Amino acid sequence: MSNVVSVAKIGSLARRVRDNQKVAQIYLLGRMKIIDQSGQDILPRARKTRALLACLCLSEEPVSRTRLIGLLWDRSADAQARMSLRHALSEIKQTVNMRVPDLIDIGRETIR
Repeated sequence: MSNVVSVAKIGSLARRVRDNQKVAQIYLLGRMKIIDQSGQDILPRARKTRALLACLCLSEEPVSRTRLIGLLWDRSADAQARMSLRHALSEIKQTVNMRVPDLIDIGRETIR
């Protein structure tokens, strides 16, 4: 039962950074969307990029690049999967992090 409650809470997750100021609302239940401070939906277009964002929102700790590749591109060759992950992360930088800096922390080994 606790899993159901945690998923319900994440349905309208408000991500806070540094000074506890609300910077975005992330909706995973119903129609997925990310609403920035101005009220604009900044959700990326690509399905895999959206799936990547959902995985990050549902994880309580940073997720390794290897894990994300295994979850989202398990049927692709390794080089193609790594390139697809880089492309999805680039889309996140251009759409989400451009409008809400530091919302998604993209590190060398892990993403949070």
